[in-house]
Amino acid sequence: MAKRNQHEHESVEPALIGRVPADYITGELPPTAQRILAAAQRVLMRDGYEGLTLRRIAEEAGVHKSLVTYHLESKATLMTMLVDSLWHDVDVELFRAVDSLPLLSDRRIGALVDAHRRLGQLGDQQRMYVDLFANLARSSGTRRRLGALNDAYRDLDRRCLGATGLEGAELDALASLVLAVGDGMGVDRLIRPGTVEDDAVYALFERMIVSLARQAGAPGAAAPGQSEDCAAARAASVSGGGPDRAGLVGSDPSADLAPVARALVLGARKVLRRRGLQALTLEAVGREADQPPSAVTYYFGDKHGLLTALVETRLFEQRNVAFRLFACPGSDGAHDAHAICSARALLGDMTSFRTFFELLPTMLRDPHLRELQADHERWLTGVIAGGLARSDDPAVAERGADIALLSVAAADGLAMQVLADPSGFDPAASCAMLERLIRDHTPGA
Repeated sequence: MAKRNQHEHESVEPALIGRVPADYITGELPPTAQRILAAAQRVLMRDGYEGLTLRRIAEEAGVHKSLVTYHLESKATLMTMLVDSLWHDVDVELFRAVDSLPLLSDRRIGALVDAHRRLGQLGDQQRMYVDLFANLARSSGTRRRLGALNDAYRDLDRRCLGATGLEGAELDALASLVLAVGDGMGVDRLIRPGTVEDDAVYALFERMIVSLARQAGAPGAAAPGQSEDCAAARAASVSGGGPDRAGLVGSDPSADLAPVARALVLGARKVLRRRGLQALTLEAVGREADQPPSAVTYYFGDKHGLLTALVETRLFEQRNVAFRLFACPGSDGAHDAHAICSARALLGDMTSFRTFFELLPTMLRDPHLRELQADHERWLTGVIAGGLARSDDPAVAERGADIALLSVAAADGLAMQVLADPSGFDPAASCAMLERLIRDHTPGA
């Protein structure tokens, strides 16, 4: 473990956001550019990404359209500046507060986790970020900027986690995990507003990290890596068995669809995966399924009906996957291994995450679609919590519900880092770090 010596009270270099000082993002923009950026936020919040046109921004800002392009160059530049600006005020406050704390203090851990909690609870900013995310993650240029922003947060997280005594790859894994939990909890709050007890989850997460800090360097301390229990649980999950599947996952929504309707849903999924939600037109779906556009309206009524079928079939498939992974205890006697490894297992299907983030802005604006996703989130966390309740560790069993929420949030947030990183972010080490925290550092009840 790192020694607490004369460096305890040393200061650190100013924090960066997207490779520039935190105060720079809006503070040094010309007044007209600041007004345009604020107008763009209002348009994005009101109309979503599809309504974020240069014309609407100019009208909202009360300026000529040419001034928007003069100050912001392009829509891609606008989107990256919007992401930079969403968290500006909290970021600057956090950086200044953290820099005033001792380098190796547990208080830095608390300040860091609390900052991510506060960021995740900024509902308007989270909604705008979700609107932008899928489009930013689809372009290599904007992905680089988004990846740089994530790097900046990881840099800050590493500086706040010095008390853990971790170094190198282990410290990187924990820093990415902290960022992921904040992003993932923010997503969960949007899907299930007013029902997610995230304060308890963040409090547990902080205590886990503090426990790691106090025990780091102890003889026999486990390093992150896929445990034998996780590997055995993953192998055992493939064989199925256990409780009745239909009773847990529900009926297949595609079972009553005509063959042409099923082909249209499959075509819609392909269009969405390749080109995003904006490209999901009746014509594009028809071409992909080798059917006339009128077939979509015949079978589904309109685009909303098609989206509903797309969401329902995707969630049914995800429940089947989750059932195999989590609903059945392992034959090796490690009854909680499936649940402890849930984040790792969920991240095995990045295609599903890509589809999820493409659809998420639409689901958040449509009460019916959002409730479908909310039901799935409740089901998933309940299944994981049920697995944890069978743990031989009383602390894990007692806190199964909070750990389940933490694990699902970590999976969502790590998926966002994978999708946003053009250099190929690997979430495996962060998953292993989460498993280590659950197994070895869950505080007793």
